[in-house]
Amino acid sequence: MFEWLISSLPDPPARILLIGLDCREVSDLLSKLGFDTLIAGLSREIIKSPEGVIFDAAVFYRNAEYFADLKEILKEIREFLHDNGRLVLCNALSEGIPVREQTSRQLSSEITIALFENGFRILNEFEIKKSESDCGKYFVDYGVFVARKDRFFIRAYRKDDEREIVPMFNETFNTHRTMEHWYWKFKESPFGSYRICMGRSDKEKLVSHYAGYPLPFYSTLENKDNPTFFETLHAGDTFTHPSVRRIGLGKTGLLARTTGYFFANFLEGTVPFAFGFNTAAIKKLGELYLGYQFADPVVCWEKDVSTGVLKRPGFFSKFLSRYDVEEVFLVNDAWDDFFHRVRSDYAFLVARDAAYIRWRYLECPDKAHRLFALRRKGRIVGWSVFSAKDGRILWGDALFDRRHLKGVASLLYSVATQAFSGIKTVRAWFSKNPAWWTSHLLSLGFNPEPEPDGLTLCYISFKNPIMDVHTITKRLHESFYYTWGDSDLF
Repeated sequence: MFEWLISSLPDPPARILLIGLDCREVSDLLSKLGFDTLIAGLSREIIKSPEGVIFDAAVFYRNAEYFADLKEILKEIREFLHDNGRLVLCNALSEGIPVREQTSRQLSSEITIALFENGFRILNEFEIKKSESDCGKYFVDYGVFVARKDRFFIRAYRKDDEREIVPMFNETFNTHRTMEHWYWKFKESPFGSYRICMGRSDKEKLVSHYAGYPLPFYSTLENKDNPTFFETLHAGDTFTHPSVRRIGLGKTGLLARTTGYFFANFLEGTVPFAFGFNTAAIKKLGELYLGYQFADPVVCWEKDVSTGVLKRPGFFSKFLSRYDVEEVFLVNDAWDDFFHRVRSDYAFLVARDAAYIRWRYLECPDKAHRLFALRRKGRIVGWSVFSAKDGRILWGDALFDRRHLKGVASLLYSVATQAFSGIKTVRAWFSKNPAWWTSHLLSLGFNPEPEPDGLTLCYISFKNPIMDVHTITKRLHESFYYTWGDSDLF
């Protein structure tokens, strides 16, 4: 372990603070190499700079796991490190028996959070497998963190941060998001709120941002009669201020740091995966430094619905089928029943139940979405959500009973000729799954084509008790049913 310590320190005669119980031997070795060392014990009161001495590096040597209040310790250490001073921590990562009885261990995600919140940039992180503990009784895995004092801090959302976030979002993306939209998206969701973190300078200026919103998810692939239900997260609203985009490279850049903090604070060990939709521009950065994986590019489905193209249902066919289309402004338990009735036909999808539909479309303050139900003999057999933009009808979401696909044409005819009359084109996003649905789109005359901005489904998997990484990858590539509404772009 001594070898990695030497490689992580500045060159001698750097002044080093060693923090731990058994550091005398290490201190002697460092002194022989020309370092100026001082040993501090494990008491917080001892970790102070004697008479204003400033150190080039501070080292927790095999003892970081003993500090239950590591965040406060790092805050104090920062005060007597040089600008760009190093910090090295070796932390027990074993999740079995602790190194000593009645000790607390900081896991890797907790160390990451503590470092970023206290203004340290992580330069390197790796593991040393099965190192013998100081007491010689157990063998444990150690996580090694090498960090540097930095002028940027990363933390989770605090009350009223939106007053700074929303204007910078609008400036960055040249848009006009309202405060009401922000509250709806990040505060008022029934599935979880304030999944937000940000980077700030030492002058308390917002410089980076990463956010997402939780979503309920169902998989019926394991057991149709007893589906797997879990939470996932749609990630988005990722941006950095132009003034900091060249600060740090790769994993040390502010975007990567902010992303790493978000994952550690909100997602690690909590959700199987998070997903979103990214353009090709961020794909390389995401793969190299953010841990993103990518599935198939988004496919747009488009159809000309000008006069004569959509066939009006005949009187007898309409009478026999008894399909009715109505615009909906309230949803109830019947919408839950419908989702539970058809979810196994879609297999792997966001839970499109009443709570989701109500929040995602009916309560959205933009008032851009119109919800239509398809009924047969009064019973829901399908629904869709539409809006209009740039001379197109945008078909944003849909869920149908596969036994009533004939009714899809009736719904589209009603929407195109009444709700959005005069518009000649319908455009949608639909994944390739399930195959029976894409086959029906083709039969209706929809043409698949690449999404104009090169958007691709991206995701990142996390260690969790619900689903292993291989299964997650297989499910997202082969079974995920998503629509435009599963993004935050509709």
